Amino acid sequence: MKKIFLLSIISLCIFIGCNKDGNQGDEVPQKDSNAVYSGNYCSGNYLEHFIIPNVLYAPASKGETSWGFTIIPEDSTREKIYPWFIDKALKNEILHTKFNEYAKYYGDTSYTESHNMDLWQDVMAAPLNSVNIVCDRDFDEDHLVGTPLNDIVYIHYFSAYDFIKNGYNYDFFVDSLVPLQDLKPISILGDAYTKLLCKKFPAPGKYTFTVTLDFGNDPLTGEKVTVPPANIEIEF
Repeated sequence: MKKIFLLSIISLCIFIGCNKDGNQGDEVPQKDSNAVYSGNYCSGNYLEHFIIPNVLYAPASKGETSWGFTIIPEDSTREKIYPWFIDKALKNEILHTKFNEYAKYYGDTSYTESHNMDLWQDVMAAPLNSVNIVCDRDFDEDHLVGTPLNDIVYIHYFSAYDFIKNGYNYDFFVDSLVPLQDLKPISILGDAYTKLLCKKFPAPGKYTFTVTLDFGNDPLTGEKVTVPPANIEIEF
């Protein structure tokens, strides 16, 4: 499972090596150019967007053998923190500076492969400490109303933290599936790739699940990142 995400990246991107100056093959367009930002480019950063979330979207899915949610923490304004070459039109120097500070904090400053502009590496700027899920009615005899379902719900997530810390070594790229109760804090959590999955089903009926994400502090400001819980209804 560890290689699935990586293979999907490779299948969508043509990785072109960059030299030490980051300008072999397709390079980052110059600020005063009229270049269209598409195709491959080299920047020195693996990550491309940092997000400080303040809202949680959790679309539900239900199959024959499992059910769950896609966990999408976002900024309600859809603002992302990105480098200058992605922001040719707006030229928001404040966001560009913040991107560089986050990249430096996480050690993402010496990536030598090229990127594809259509495949974003969006990540949470703050670590995710824990996830909790409860139901508004009895789920089963072991999980009465309000009892955490963390022992039967699994989380599938990606993280590039160890990948970056180990010199962009893909052997350390984390693609993990663990019970929520065993989840350890996650740094550089990939956006829109996180899923909650459960193979146990309750009795037929409508159930409302409350999903709560506990983020840590913004590493730059030290302020706690707070995201209100999401309530999602599923009919079984």
